Amino acid sequence: MAVEVEGRGQFQEFLGVLKARRWWVLVPAVLVFAFGTSFAVVVPRKYVTRTQIEVRETSLLEAGSRGPSSSSQEVQNASYQIKALARLDSVLRTLKWPQYLALSTMDQAEFRRRIQESIEVTVHQKAKGAASTFVTMGYADTDPNRAVEFLTALSTAWQEQVLERGKTRENAELDKLKETRSSLQLQLTEQETELARLKERYNISPTQPAPGSNQARGEDFVFERLAKNEVDLEQVSQREALIKVDLAGKRDLLAKMPIEITSDLSGTGSHSDEITRLENERRELEEKLGGYGRAHSQHKLLASQIAEKSSQIDGLRQEMLEGGVAGVRRPNPERAQLMKEIDARESELEVAAAQRQWLASAVIDDRESARVLQTVYSEVRQGEAEIHQLRLLQEQVNRSFQDKKLRVDHINSAAGDPFEVTERVTKPNRPTEPDPVLITLFALLLGLGLGSSLALAAEYSGSVFRSVNDVSRVMVVPVLGSVGVILTKAEVRRSRLSHTVIAACTTAVVGGLVFLTWAWITKSTLLTPALHSLVEKVRAPFL
Repeated sequence: MAVEVEGRGQFQEFLGVLKARRWWVLVPAVLVFAFGTSFAVVVPRKYVTRTQIEVRETSLLEAGSRGPSSSSQEVQNASYQIKALARLDSVLRTLKWPQYLALSTMDQAEFRRRIQESIEVTVHQKAKGAASTFVTMGYADTDPNRAVEFLTALSTAWQEQVLERGKTRENAELDKLKETRSSLQLQLTEQETELARLKERYNISPTQPAPGSNQARGEDFVFERLAKNEVDLEQVSQREALIKVDLAGKRDLLAKMPIEITSDLSGTGSHSDEITRLENERRELEEKLGGYGRAHSQHKLLASQIAEKSSQIDGLRQEMLEGGVAGVRRPNPERAQLMKEIDARESELEVAAAQRQWLASAVIDDRESARVLQTVYSEVRQGEAEIHQLRLLQEQVNRSFQDKKLRVDHINSAAGDPFEVTERVTKPNRPTEPDPVLITLFALLLGLGLGSSLALAAEYSGSVFRSVNDVSRVMVVPVLGSVGVILTKAEVRRSRLSHTVIAACTTAVVGGLVFLTWAWITKSTLLTPALHSLVEKVRAPFL
């Protein structure tokens, strides 16, 4: 009776492949493990030292301002500033490391690049509402003393340079404000001197507020004089016109008046006294009329009364001419009196004309002076406005200058240092990186993985039946049994010989690596210069 061959799972089949090709697994695993172990011993181990610095946001409450200092504002760029190649070069030259100074320019650049890769800078995110930021700096080196020395110098150099840069910037801003303040003072002095000269040139009181300055001020005497002269000119012109009218009437009356008259024998008497009284009243009305303008209501009333008085006088005189009777002929006394009045009125007319001409000339001059003064006052108003703006700007600049001076004094004092070392640089007791145990474990896993991969690749690279199970899966009829692999004596000898050679080679390689590692640790003079150079090349990228 046929017995069906039992199938195997994938894991059992995988184990079977590894067992069948165990040399494919063991040899790579041993070699990689040996290389990894040797590398873990030979590779330079670095000592990592760290420091932490707190950067506070200094403020000036005395100056009425609060805000981050210039140093604290640069914290966000600390990772780039600290690791800058120029800064590293400055620190290395300050430390005077012979291994750096003896190198060429290109080698020094490579040395700085390796140093830069060994530096770690972390800027911790500031908590909400916090007034400081923490910066952690780390440096790894094969020499613990050198690690401490370099990190201390780098940290100190960064703090000093940031502080110095902040002081330089603040001092530059202070000097700029000082220059601005001096320039504003010079401009203000020039403006005030020019304004004083302008007022002196046009006889403007220095204490008189400028027009448009919203301050109480008296009217300029030129404008007051102009207004008074214009009123006087109008009054004199009116008086001159009235005198001309009255003089014309008197002259007409004089032309009609007889040179001689016949004495009145009827006893009716003369109207001379009445005429004198009316002329006196008319003269008084004319004097009152000079005190009012033409638009005034009293002007019209007084003018009508003067005309009425003149009409009465002319009527009385006509009546005297017509009412005479035959009598003794004698010179007409009224004519002589009228001629005296005409002479007096002509004198008054000449005085009035002279006054009018003088006032007209004065008004023209005053108007020209007023026009010039309007331009002058406009310049004064503009000058006062510029001076006011300059004073406001000067006050603002003075406040900024005082605030900046307080800030500079604060920065130069001990309280202005925003840096505080919260974790000082200490010498590490043991190397931190790389970890030899992790390297060894990684090499072991890598070797096993590489060997397994090679075994599986060799097993499944060909299209053949690898076991009775592969045959049973494709056969229609059941498989009754299987015959194992039959090896001849010659094949067995060849297989043993190949295994022996592989084992010997593997042992030789592993032994060589063990000797190389032992000699490097204990007595490197046993190594040839070529081997010594090879080991140094392996170690160089990790220094």
